[in-house]
Amino acid sequence: MLLKRVFLLLLVLTILCLGTGCTKLDSNIYNLLAPPRAAGDMSDIQAALNKSITEKYSFKFPTSGEHRSAIILNDLDGDGTEEAVAIYSTTVENTTNMNINLIAKNGEVWYSAGNIKVVATGIEKIEFADLGGDSKKEIIVGWNVYESVDKSVGVYSVTEKGLVGRIFENYTNYLCQDFNADGKNELLTIYKNNDTEQPLATAKLLALNDQGAEEISRCPLDPATTSYKEPVVFNVGNKTAIYIDATKGTDLITEMLILDGGTLSNLSFSSEAEPGFSTLRPSGTYINDINGDGNFDIPVPFLLTQSENSGTENIYKTNWYCYDGAGITLSLSTIMNYADGYFLVIPEKWDAGISVVANAAERTRTVFRVDPISGGSAEEILKIQTLEKGATLNSTFAGSFKLAETSEAVYYAALGSYKGGLAITQEELINLFKLIN
Repeated sequence: MLLKRVFLLLLVLTILCLGTGCTKLDSNIYNLLAPPRAAGDMSDIQAALNKSITEKYSFKFPTSGEHRSAIILNDLDGDGTEEAVAIYSTTVENTTNMNINLIAKNGEVWYSAGNIKVVATGIEKIEFADLGGDSKKEIIVGWNVYESVDKSVGVYSVTEKGLVGRIFENYTNYLCQDFNADGKNELLTIYKNNDTEQPLATAKLLALNDQGAEEISRCPLDPATTSYKEPVVFNVGNKTAIYIDATKGTDLITEMLILDGGTLSNLSFSSEAEPGFSTLRPSGTYINDINGDGNFDIPVPFLLTQSENSGTENIYKTNWYCYDGAGITLSLSTIMNYADGYFLVIPEKWDAGISVVANAAERTRTVFRVDPISGGSAEEILKIQTLEKGATLNSTFAGSFKLAETSEAVYYAALGSYKGGLAITQEELINLFKLIN
C-alpha cells in the first residue's frame, strides 16, 4: 500500500510539473523513495552497503554520462570480478555530504571496502579509467559542489587500504583519455571562475604519479567566455589538438589547444604579448570535419562583396581553418547554407570575384560574378534550389540538373549565362556541392 501511495505521489508531481512547463523532474524527487530492493548480487550489495552506513541516506544518480545508476558494477582491479561503486548522500548538522562507497567481494560475500565523503550537493557524472598505468581503473567523479555552478572532479584509486583520493580539481568541463600517447589516461580540466571582477579561465592537464596529482602543463583560456561545448580531440602527427567551442557574449569562439610533448598551448588566445588566431564568429557555427580528413576545422566567416543584386541580406563565405602540425592552415573555403543542409566549395578562381544572393522563400542561392572594387555585378554564374520531395522545380531553372537527394529534399542547379573565366561546368559544380554531415 505504501509503494502504491508513493507511485501515485510521483504521478501527481509529474503531471503538475508538466503542466507548469518543467522539462524534467527535480532530482530531489528521488529522496522520496527508499533505496530500492534488488535480487541476487544487487540485494547482497545493498545489504553490505546498509551494514556500513550508520545514518539515513539517499541514493544519488549521475545526471549525465554513460553511467546513470546509483550503484555501478565495474571490474576496477582487473581480476575478472566486478566491484560495486555506490553514490549516496547523508546530512549531518544541516551539511550535505556526498559519499562514494566501494563494495568488494570476498568469495561469495560482499562487504564495504572503503568510503569517502565529499561536501557536495549532487553528482554530474562518473567514469572509470586507468590513470596510473597499472592496469587498474581509477574512479573519476564530477561533483556538483554548489548546484551546477561550482563543480569539482575527484579521482579515486582502489588500494589495499580501500579508496584513496588522488585528485580534486575545480572544473567547468573535464575530459579523461590518453592525450600524450603514453599508454595511460590523463585528466584535462577546463575551468572558468565566477568572479565578475577578475575572471580567469584555464586549461590544465593532470596525471597520476606515486605521490598523487602531477600537473603536466596548463594554458590560459579566454576569460570572457561563459560556457563550453564538449571538447573534441584528434592527433596531428605526434601532437594532440583539443578544440573547445565556447560562448562569448552572443558569439562563439573556439579554444584551439595544442599539446606538443609536455606543453599545452592555446593558439587562439590573445594577450598583450602575443596575438592569437581569431575564431570569433556568430553563434551556431560549430567546428566540423568539413573536408573529411579526420581533423576538425574551425569556421570563420567573411562578408562577401555586396553586389547590386544582393538586396538587404548579407551573405558570407566561410573559411575553415585547422592546425596541420606546423601551423594554422586553410582547409576549405565555402558558402554555407545551414537551413537547407548543404555547402558549396569556393574554387580558387572565384577568390573575391563573386557575390551571392539568397532567397529564403524560394530556397535558392544564386552566384554572380562581381567587380570586387565597384561591386557592380555581371551575369549569373549558377543557381541552386532546394525542394521538398515531390515539389515542382522553379520555372526559371532552365537546363537544370540534379545535384543530390536525401530522404527529405532534392537539390537542383542550373548554370547561368556567364561564360567568362569564372564559369564552371556541370561536372565541376556537382563536385563542389556537398551535403552537411
